[in-house]
Amino acid sequence: PPGTLTIPAGSPSVPADVSPSVAPTGVSNKGKSLMVEEDIPVKARTFKQMEEDRLGEEAANRLHDEEQAQLGRQRAELQRRRQQEVLDLDMYYTKADWINIRAQ
Repeated sequence: PPGTLTIPAGSPSVPADVSPSVAPTGVSNKGKSLMVEEDIPVKARTFKQMEEDRLGEEAANRLHDEEQAQLGRQRAELQRRRQQEVLDLDMYYTKADWINIRAQ
């Protein structure tokens, strides 16, 4: 009949005269869930993010300072060992030997 809407069999569309409560699940909502309101307001979340950023920077600075201190200790130990090696070698070389070594 003219003016009648024909829907092919197996079509996922829902006719306009069917109420949403009668429509099959998944057709009307397309699998979308309701939006969930966040517990943290925008200002508080922004403050929280700023605080996390600040704490992260502080941790990074502490780590950097610890690494620099460790490098300083390693350099000092290396310098001490070199000085000790020179003192140990002093027992084996004469003053003339040292002059020759420096000249090379």
